[in-house]
Amino acid sequence: MVGPQYDLVGNPLGAVRATFERAAAAESGGRDPVAAFRSKDWGASEVFRSFLFEQGGLDKVPLLDASNLGLIKPNTLVRFRGMVQDMLGNEFYAGAFKVPT
Repeated sequence: MVGPQYDLVGNPLGAVRATFERAAAAESGGRDPVAAFRSKDWGASEVFRSFLFEQGGLDKVPLLDASNLGLIKPNTLVRFRGMVQDMLGNEFYAGAFKVPT
């Protein structure tokens, strides 16, 4: 079995970018354009779910705390233990969008 072409811990954005590019290529390749973009994450959640929980990758993701804050490279996938409070509203950001024709 061939592994992923990207490092999910060191470059998690590469995995998201690759799944988006596959969905965009499927849309332009003559397949059903609605089906290609029906999933909101283009299959990225399945890539991470498989890596973290089925392949034991969760042990490879460092836990971010005060002792290793300066040792972890930017844009690395990390685990963080904390509490979310005072969520006043959702914020959404779109890196790409499709204009309906």
